[in-house]
Amino acid sequence: MTPREWWHLCDRANGTTLITVPLDEPSRVIAITHLLRTQVLHVRELGILVEDSWQGQGLGTVLAHYAVDLARTHTLDCHEITAMTGSGNQRMLSILRGLRARVTGRDGPTLDTVIQVEA
Repeated sequence: MTPREWWHLCDRANGTTLITVPLDEPSRVIAITHLLRTQVLHVRELGILVEDSWQGQGLGTVLAHYAVDLARTHTLDCHEITAMTGSGNQRMLSILRGLRARVTGRDGPTLDTVIQVEA
């Protein structure tokens, strides 16, 4: 990722970026969560990256639920969240099922999903 791409992701005008660090290693980034604006009004895109050694421990689930809660409570113009994942990514599919995401499209091995934010 180029510095320009990084700053685009972290620009508050483009959405919200959360950095996760372990308590005992505050200089080590173990996850990045993005809730970014899209070109569609009232729709944000969810992106979560979790370091390999931290996967399978529930961190991605907690971060995904936190991002949706954040959209419900602080991102008042957000009605839906889109998320894209590989059709074989069982961990992410499980997280998305827990968020009641619905599949809206499939492009080869990639699934597009939507999470309703408004109750």
